[in-house]
Amino acid sequence: METVENFIRRRDSMPAVKDKLHAVWLCLEIPRANARVFETGVENFLKSKKSGRLGKVPVIGVFTKYDKLITRLERTMDVSRREGLSKEDMFRLAEGDAEKVLKKICIDPFEQSVDKDVVPHIHVSTTPGHESTLHNLIQLTYDNVYKYLKTPSIVSAIAQKVNPGVNIDASIAVGKDRYWLHLASSVNFPGKNLKSCLEVIHTDIINVWHFKDDQQYLSSPEFQALMSNLVTNVQDANMPNPHRAVMVGVPMASSLVSIISGLAGLATAVPIVIPIVACFVIAKWVYDIYEQTHIVLRRLMTYIIDLTLVMQNIFWLQDDVQRPLSRRLIKHAVAVYSRSDVKRSLHIEIDTHVKDKNVFSGRDVTLDKVIELIGRHRIDSAEMFKHRDLIPACNLAGDDEEWETST
Repeated sequence: METVENFIRRRDSMPAVKDKLHAVWLCLEIPRANARVFETGVENFLKSKKSGRLGKVPVIGVFTKYDKLITRLERTMDVSRREGLSKEDMFRLAEGDAEKVLKKICIDPFEQSVDKDVVPHIHVSTTPGHESTLHNLIQLTYDNVYKYLKTPSIVSAIAQKVNPGVNIDASIAVGKDRYWLHLASSVNFPGKNLKSCLEVIHTDIINVWHFKDDQQYLSSPEFQALMSNLVTNVQDANMPNPHRAVMVGVPMASSLVSIISGLAGLATAVPIVIPIVACFVIAKWVYDIYEQTHIVLRRLMTYIIDLTLVMQNIFWLQDDVQRPLSRRLIKHAVAVYSRSDVKRSLHIEIDTHVKDKNVFSGRDVTLDKVIELIGRHRIDSAEMFKHRDLIPACNLAGDDEEWETST
């Protein structure tokens, strides 16, 4: 214990971020019935954290092998409860039992030892079917490290390939520090054309996602043209009430499932033509000089939000993070967003926001609105994993077809 305390305190006092300890995962295997949750050393460690002797470094309790608890409860389930249940229903029943057992034998004793605000906790499993638990662990870690040391949290968000929500959080953090903060003023953009502004914003966003983009497709003029033309179609004379549009809109996860299911069974070698409300020539407005007007603000906001949500689609459409991105996959990610009710609803809300008389008041109302809209339409990991079970196999890598095969 003394060795551990000295190590953590020494790291905590180091001035360079690279030398600091950024977080501690306190991994505890979920015990079998009647077994102890904590060894004496763990209890002492929690006391040290609670007393402040370990400094400010985040400590996260991680209850491991959650799948084994579910399997054990499923195997020992009373015959009368099993009767007439499908294999899936029996698993769900055992999963509900596992949550109750986990609370009794792990969570309650843990929270009696240390407040969850001091040491948050989570349960995980690395086996297939429990991917959402790892997403939750990455998110919890990011959130706690961000409060302690901003730079390592953003770097870890870029490096991880598990939870797209963390990439969104990091993208927002970078944007707040750079060009998103003053979208409604000319502080960052005096005398510049919008193309110069958007190239910086575009680069900031795609860098945070750190996809394996060997051919630099995400930086290409063609992809930037697709995004700029999505923005061009913001206004629509037939737009309905924005609140109603949000309520009836199809969630992005459902849109992804629908698109991928429609592609299943098609030959990989055959280029797929997808209707995209865009083209491969950069929109004319991109070459305009920045002005403090409602239309310019609307376009900047829309570009940031559209690009962020398209990047989220690319993440979920990937079947292998080690495989380089293809134009085929990127076009499908844009098409999913372009077709979705989500895009339509967002564009309505942005249009409504910029018409507000206080939008150029100098307050951060625009930044807050961008963050709100992105947050509301990020795909929940648990929801997407539920949908993924229904998605037929479909190879979106294929031959690296040309941009022009889509219309």
